[in-house]
Amino acid sequence: MTWDPNTASSSLQVSENDETLVSYRGNPEPVPHHPESREGLSSRHFFQLEWFGKGATIGMAYKDISRKQSSAACSIGLNNKSWGVSVSTPFAICKAYHGGVEMQLPDCSPWRVGVYLDWAAGTLSFYNTTYDKAELIHTFHAKFTQPLFLLVSSVGVKILPDVPPPVCVHDHDPWDMLRGYKDCKGCNGSKAY
Repeated sequence: MTWDPNTASSSLQVSENDETLVSYRGNPEPVPHHPESREGLSSRHFFQLEWFGKGATIGMAYKDISRKQSSAACSIGLNNKSWGVSVSTPFAICKAYHGGVEMQLPDCSPWRVGVYLDWAAGTLSFYNTTYDKAELIHTFHAKFTQPLFLLVSSVGVKILPDVPPPVCVHDHDPWDMLRGYKDCKGCNGSKAY
């Protein structure tokens, strides 16, 4: 997965390999244009992001999310077209956003987040994958009607290439993951639960 430089604010710089949002160029624009991935996702996907800074807002949105206003219509999670999690590393604050509703989450301070989308099942989960563990931060449940695109609101965010998921993406069961299992029942064969 890569960032699409054509969707980034003119104040953001995307790295040459389109994997990292590296810095601001000049004065940032007041309009919150969020860079999005090139790929629209409508099946099961897992990817990880890490950042170098004080935190990030990471989300998924429909392609037609507003990008021309300075309002909730174009902010991650403050509308019905996007879902997001905001994490603040130094303050261990985590929040989830969708439909303009802010939900305070248990304290966490990841600098690496895994995103698991099961589009058909209507789940979008965010995990703290720092230190190669998988702790569920939050799961959204929705009936998705369009492919989803990755969005972030931060600089220094990198999409990690070819990182294997800490959970099975075939038949993920959060309860099994919380009990320490990383594979689904079909993948781990005869292992008894």
